Amino acid sequence: MPSYQTPFWRFSIFRYISAGAILFVVLTTTAMFFYTGGTFYDHNTTGYSFFINFFSDLGTTHSWSGDTNYISASLFFIAMILAGLSVLLFSLAFPQYFSRTDGGYVSAKCGMYLGTITGIYFMGVALVPGNISPQLHAHFGDWSFRFFSLAALFWTIAIFRNNKYSNKYAWIFIVFFLLLISFVLLVIFGPKFGESNFGNTILATAQKIIVYASVISILLQSLCALAINRKH
Repeated sequence: MPSYQTPFWRFSIFRYISAGAILFVVLTTTAMFFYTGGTFYDHNTTGYSFFINFFSDLGTTHSWSGDTNYISASLFFIAMILAGLSVLLFSLAFPQYFSRTDGGYVSAKCGMYLGTITGIYFMGVALVPGNISPQLHAHFGDWSFRFFSLAALFWTIAIFRNNKYSNKYAWIFIVFFLLLISFVLLVIFGPKFGESNFGNTILATAQKIIVYASVISILLQSLCALAINRKH
């Protein structure tokens, strides 16, 4: 188990997580400029469309246009690995605020395990490009958000049951959980991939919102954790 009293687990770890989250946004945004074109319905479009192209299109070795997509794919790969590591490290570091004698310990631990799985699944998205193994890629993507929604729920419960971690920080997880569960329900009950251009647009847009919300929520919680540690 981590030694949470060391400077690394109290400060450095959250700085690394914050840096990883910021780099994720920078790298994926840059990857959009290098995407070589095409969408599921129109292989002749130029560049990347935020509302029509799926997020995972950035990571394909060949774009829908049929052109090689190595620069975008490389940036996407690095970004998703960083995102996965950030979520995984946050999941391991967050339980330091919940001891066995305090409320929320069990919930924090449940969130840790679910968050760790989420981080691994995020890295799975990077390791399996959508054009190489679509089903496995979709499995990693869909289930990462399902695990993450449960992790956010358990972390929220942990914060509300613990008087050492300010309840106001739980609202970040609450908003995030509501976004996540809405996206999961959309994927299950909403339009299916490839059924219509309009349906694809809804899914592609919602996917990007939830991906960036995932990273931003971890960034904000890491900054909150740093602020708490400075006070103690």
